[in-house]
Amino acid sequence: MKANKLTAALVFSLLTATSVFAQANSADATGAGTSGAGITGVDATGGKTISPHEIYAGYTPVTWTQAALSVGQALGMGFSQLAGNDAEKTKDATMFGVFGGYNYHFNDHFALGTRFEYNSKSDEWKYKKSNTTASFNWNIFSITAHAAVNYGWKFVRFYHALDVGIMVLYGQGRNETKEAISTTWCLFCPQLTVLGIQIGPRKGLNLNLDAGIGLLGIANIGVSYRF
Repeated sequence: MKANKLTAALVFSLLTATSVFAQANSADATGAGTSGAGITGVDATGGKTISPHEIYAGYTPVTWTQAALSVGQALGMGFSQLAGNDAEKTKDATMFGVFGGYNYHFNDHFALGTRFEYNSKSDEWKYKKSNTTASFNWNIFSITAHAAVNYGWKFVRFYHALDVGIMVLYGQGRNETKEAISTTWCLFCPQLTVLGIQIGPRKGLNLNLDAGIGLLGIANIGVSYRF
């Protein structure tokens, strides 16, 4: 419980910082001089106009959390079969994941924002002796504070990012006797984007590809729009 409270406090602090910084830059835009330093949409180091707002969405085929659940499930079934359990999977796990969020770019190299993600995982088993089936479905929600750095050229840029937040896993299903079962977990959710590539103009529609380590997507593909 203490860990959950600390995580919530950290996420709230980071999100608040993002809002304060964005408001401070907007305030500077109304009172800055002709040099352009501090004006929203202007890089103070070079006077180059940027597009500070970015919204994005994407798809992730499999997350580290889904992979961990699959490994744990495989180990559990292996041990249960050694103990005489006759359960076997009737179909491969179905996995799904989408994400979206918002970034505020303070300059051409640094951004803060918020990321939301939803993932699911479904499994089904059959018991030979009793000729019954069991199923279990996971719904996974996460919200994180997002910090990113990027560098590169006009139409091709590389980026790295760090996400810190909360993940909620809600699982429900039925066992071999058709009895309803459910469980809920709340976890600290870190994610490091090791390397990403963004293709497109600084202003407008862009294609994003990245790979990361943590509890979110192993590999992600998406689009973003900067304005």
